[in-house]
Amino acid sequence: GDGTADNTMTFSGTITNINTAIATLTWTSAADDHTNAVLTILSNDGDDTDSDTVAITVNSVNDVPVNTVSGAVSGNEDTAISIATNSIADADHTSLTAVTISSTQSGTFSLVGVSGLTFAAGDGTADNTMTFSGTVANINTAIATLTWTSATDEDTDAVLTILSNDGDDTDSDTVAITVNSVNDAPVNTVSSAVSGNE
Repeated sequence: GDGTADNTMTFSGTITNINTAIATLTWTSAADDHTNAVLTILSNDGDDTDSDTVAITVNSVNDVPVNTVSGAVSGNEDTAISIATNSIADADHTSLTAVTISSTQSGTFSLVGVSGLTFAAGDGTADNTMTFSGTVANINTAIATLTWTSATDEDTDAVLTILSNDGDDTDSDTVAITVNSVNDAPVNTVSSAVSGNE
């Protein structure tokens, strides 16, 4: 080792310099690892050795869920717009307490599937807002590709929000949706057939 961020190190020097160096050690767990550890210091003067240990109790710290969402998307009004490459990661949870997806504008969106999900709001199909829980794996399968459709003849831009909660912390991300206006053909309403004298 070299004295910095080593898992093990061996060095020599004067007792004064060694004592200065080891007076205060800093120990850092591996990433997202809260397994307790033992630090061992073994000294050797060329003839004899002494070995001592320090028990290290590592307290678990919750890792915030991290959403990865699609970039901005666009599409025509009244047509399903695909919102892909969505996922959620959580370093220390295999399930999430709640995922809430909502949309501004009165458009609706659907998940690619609902297997393994428990819904507190909505049902995963044509919802303006939904809240569900499940394993991270099932949630990621469900949200991998969302489809969003504007309200009928509505071309107001919208924002989709995905908020994930692991019971302790939340992450919130948005997807901007540009809605292109599509011309609606005029529709005539006329009388039914009529008759009269010449």
